[in-house]
Amino acid sequence: DVQTFNETPWTHLQSVSSTILDKYFLTGDFLNEREKELLPLIVEISKLSYWAHIPDEFKEADFSQLKSYILKLGYRALLPLVERLEKEYFNDKKKESIIKKLISKLNKQQYEPLWRELYQMIVDSQTDYPSKVSACCSTELLKETRADIQKLMESRGYSGEYPDFVKQGSIRGIHLAESYGMDYFIGFEKNVVYHIHCIEEYVEKHLLVEFLCGTELLRKNENPGDIYSCLFNAKGRRLFRTILYESEYVNREDKNETNDLEQRVQIAIKRAELQKLTKEERKAVDGFDISYWKLFFFIFILMGGAFAVLFTIGFMMLEIVTCLLFAQPQTIPSMLVDTSWWTMFLLSWVLYGGIMGIIMTILAKR
Repeated sequence: DVQTFNETPWTHLQSVSSTILDKYFLTGDFLNEREKELLPLIVEISKLSYWAHIPDEFKEADFSQLKSYILKLGYRALLPLVERLEKEYFNDKKKESIIKKLISKLNKQQYEPLWRELYQMIVDSQTDYPSKVSACCSTELLKETRADIQKLMESRGYSGEYPDFVKQGSIRGIHLAESYGMDYFIGFEKNVVYHIHCIEEYVEKHLLVEFLCGTELLRKNENPGDIYSCLFNAKGRRLFRTILYESEYVNREDKNETNDLEQRVQIAIKRAELQKLTKEERKAVDGFDISYWKLFFFIFILMGGAFAVLFTIGFMMLEIVTCLLFAQPQTIPSMLVDTSWWTMFLLSWVLYGGIMGIIMTILAKR
């Protein structure tokens, strides 16, 4: 269960489940007793992904385990989608659409307790295994990295013990943040909790630490949670980002290189606290420093042009439909000729392209 975070809580849960399920295919008995007990549930969670390998004996339209936990927690609103999934399970096109809708719902904050219960059961089934980092990584490197992160976090006002750190604060001014494909303007928040959780992996003979950076915007009398509370879709009230530190990797010139740990910690803190990155920090994360004017004009031309074409065509269709509804088809040619289509086209291009260009540029800066 120790692996870098995978996109959303439920895609991460699928990733952990399918990794355990992969052992089922190996020759021999590699599942422990707890994994065997949870196998039906692990299979059902894995069936919600498109990449998991499902054993032939489990390829059936059955999600009874998932339904039982949904009912246990009183989330009856989820049942119709799960039942539709069972009905259309062997229809690949419909199944994909239903799973997408179901996962979107499951990632909402109101269903967080369901995820926590399932995730905790699977995590508990792994407690007897050593982590790959503890088994393979240099003890000296591991101790040094953990100690350095602890010192850096404490020096920036965070409390807690590695791998979990927390800080309370506020947000001044207006910030633009993204959550689950939506952009939100956030500002003047007095009760904010920042979380940073470190996940260790050992990849290609080097240590990798992922900083999972969470932000909780709390309302009056609302209690703070933990890093997992930040991962769900709460309409902009909970946010998360990630940043990776690698102790050693091969750069573009085929030379060994190490990330600047202090810089990575600083970027993690800025991502949690919605602060702007410096030019050097952006280059360290992205591998290049983007030209904001180029980005603005790219969005302006591409998105503005596409919107203008669709908007103009849509308005043409609206005029035609309106004439037909009022039984005056003879007025269609004159209306189409009299309407200032070029003005509408250019105005919609400039307004939409300009607004989206500004928003996307601000997001890139952040």
